Amino acid sequence: MKHRIFVCACLLLCVDAPHAAPDLEASDAYRDNAQRLSMLVADAEAANDPQRLRTPEAKTLIAALSDHERILAGEPDPDSALETALGICDLSNWAVMSLVLFDLKEGVEPSGDQRRMIEDVARVMSRNLLFFQDELKQLQPFLFRCQARMIPSMQRFIAALPREELTEVRRGGIVKMRRGIAMAYQSATVGVFDGGIREDYRLAILSTLAETAETFATVMPPGERKAIARSARATAARVDKRYEKDLQKIASAFDREVCETLCAIE
Repeated sequence: MKHRIFVCACLLLCVDAPHAAPDLEASDAYRDNAQRLSMLVADAEAANDPQRLRTPEAKTLIAALSDHERILAGEPDPDSALETALGICDLSNWAVMSLVLFDLKEGVEPSGDQRRMIEDVARVMSRNLLFFQDELKQLQPFLFRCQARMIPSMQRFIAALPREELTEVRRGGIVKMRRGIAMAYQSATVGVFDGGIREDYRLAILSTLAETAETFATVMPPGERKAIARSARATAARVDKRYEKDLQKIASAFDREVCETLCAIE
């Protein structure tokens, strides 16, 4: 499905490291709002009615889960690893994926044919992406900002880690995170221009990935950065001028040469 790459932009996987700690009161409120939204999603799936997620209550919850100015305000605490503060990005990712994969069980034929199942999942994701654009244009930018906010703490954690503790599991986590970042920026330079994606949603994703590009670029090896920069410039040359500023900002961020810590790990 042509929208699959764009949908998968939300799947940035993070290495096992301390996260930046948000305000604990905000963290508790975020968790409560996510739990209430999960109940609404379950009810909507049981009724096979996604319109139930367009109620005033659902809209209020989604707005609260997307309020980066309140929840991610201030500088992250570089030394904090409080368990109660670690879950906001995970909850944000859950909120995004609960809409992207809405009613998955009904849309996938459990035939045992892996190729058929993959096609079914892609079709469900594509359908939900188009239906939930109003909701995702709020939730996904929050997720990208939340994940970008964690990267400096992850850089410090890995830099201070004894060499023998940089395990294959942690190395694998970094590789997965890079894969997610590459996919996110592929979505920004290609997928957001798929048919059916509204301009307001496209701009929300593109502007947020431009805003966070310098941070995400620090994770990527130079060769992969250059590929993203080339793709951004090529897209900027062929699309409407209104998108050029964000695409050029992405290209400039991924043109950087310095490679330290997460970037240098193989």
